[in-house]
Amino acid sequence: MIKKIRCFLVLTVCIALTTGCWDRLELNDVAFAVGTGVDLSKDGNILITAQFKLPKRSAAGEMGQNYFTATSSGKDILDVMRNMQAQISRRILRGQRQILFIGEDLAKKGVTEILDGFTRDPGSKLRIDIMIVKGTAEELLKQKYPLEPLPVIAALKEHLAVGLEGETALRDFLISASTDGSSPTLEVIETIKAHSPNYIETNNVKSGFRITGSAIFNKELKLVGFLNPDESGILNWIKQNMKRQIITIAKSEFGSFSYSGTHMKSKIRPERVGDRIKIHLTLEGKGSIMETASPFDLLQSKNLNLLEDTLNKETEKQVLNTINKVQTRYKTDIFGFGEAIHKKYPQAWRDLKSDWERDFATAEVDVKVKLNVEQVGTTGPSLYLKKSEIKK
Repeated sequence: MIKKIRCFLVLTVCIALTTGCWDRLELNDVAFAVGTGVDLSKDGNILITAQFKLPKRSAAGEMGQNYFTATSSGKDILDVMRNMQAQISRRILRGQRQILFIGEDLAKKGVTEILDGFTRDPGSKLRIDIMIVKGTAEELLKQKYPLEPLPVIAALKEHLAVGLEGETALRDFLISASTDGSSPTLEVIETIKAHSPNYIETNNVKSGFRITGSAIFNKELKLVGFLNPDESGILNWIKQNMKRQIITIAKSEFGSFSYSGTHMKSKIRPERVGDRIKIHLTLEGKGSIMETASPFDLLQSKNLNLLEDTLNKETEKQVLNTINKVQTRYKTDIFGFGEAIHKKYPQAWRDLKSDWERDFATAEVDVKVKLNVEQVGTTGPSLYLKKSEIKK
């Protein structure tokens, strides 16, 4: 009996010592892709540029870079990845990818096949950022950036720094694309040229990139147009993607001023009026006056009420101008009005959805803005004003 027990223990120890992950990959056998850019090549193929993080021990690359880039082309995503793997000594892993860039020309042609290739790949994540590049993604991924170890991380942080959601952008795009009554949008980024006054210079290298608005897609997922940064801010306010927002009023009866808003909220309420649908849009927020060229003393309640009233009226004009631009020029519902109709009037939506793009272009939209001014800074009137110039 004792002999059998000893034999059993020996076998148990041997089994424990010989177990392991036979197919595991060591860290020094893999290359982590942290960012990917997709372009349309001149011959009509797919061109992919990937940015890889360098291992620490080899991070003393060109100018101390912590990354390197690789570019390859092919007939589709899988063909490109096969060609790229042939030039990388380590197995490419995409589980740490944080952002996907799509070049402007490819976006105009359509992104359906590209997104299918990425989302079908089990090595890809849906919780990543995605942006459209004005120009080419290849050029952007080869830009240097002094403040972050990886340029793609800088692009992601810029997206977050302007008050937008970042890590769920791809997921949200796919949800919007597959939802009736809503067309998707993406944020736009562009490379800053060396002769531009906005570039960043370090070690005699002039480079950088910046967020420049939103890209509008139709239901075929083709890029049809752009919104500028102010219009993009209004769009994301309506879609409740904006955490904070700067609103500048250049001309008004109160003068010029800038408002920094937080707790930005929106509510879309459709209403049936006969055979038509009217959209009531309410936008709310709280914030502070950060700058003004007005002679009014903002510590006086009547002046503060006037400013708040002016802010709301002028912002309503900006919102309506943005909605009218999308209705007349692009005729695609990027605001989610159709989705709101679907939720409130499911029966009516069955008749509307087939021609919603046509109906959206002529839909009546009523806008009400309710922005509260909670702070005016450390002073009432501007300190440079003489007492005789201040309006009490």
